[in-house]
Amino acid sequence: MQAYSAHNPVGAQHNYKSVFHAFRVIIKADGIKGLARGVDAAMLRTAMGSTVQLPAYNLAKVELSELGLKDGIAKYLLSSFFSGLCVCAVMQPADTALTRMYNQAPNSIGPDGKPRGLLYKNPIDCLYKTWQVEGVRGWYKGTTAHLARIAPHTVVTLVANEFITRHWIEMKVASAAKLD
Repeated sequence: MQAYSAHNPVGAQHNYKSVFHAFRVIIKADGIKGLARGVDAAMLRTAMGSTVQLPAYNLAKVELSELGLKDGIAKYLLSSFFSGLCVCAVMQPADTALTRMYNQAPNSIGPDGKPRGLLYKNPIDCLYKTWQVEGVRGWYKGTTAHLARIAPHTVVTLVANEFITRHWIEMKVASAAKLD
């Protein structure tokens, strides 16, 4: 529903009337397992992004400290933006595979009787075939849009986390001081 466009169709689009309508149609066509179609690509994408977000943020904070930048909003903003760049760079190939996997129609039946797309068997196969035809640059199609979404998300998440954590620590220290 979210990606559907009658004016600019991409791949295999479905015109669901509601989430419940989508569930009914998918379960009728593919069984309950149809609801998990593409989950392998989504897990790959999330795992790749999550493994780099906090280490990149912490690395940037350490490096900025060594350059003499004190704790504060400037350090948090720069570190979180660096983290967003790293997340985008690492996650984009999986994001490309995810989009291509979701957009391919399950228009053939595999030997196990399950619907299969004609182009890609799985996300790794998708990345391999994309690399063969388009090179590494093919993995990074859509990077600008992805960065425009992920950088603000990462900045807000990590800066908010920094302030909440610091406030929590200050409260704990103040509470402990009152007990002494």
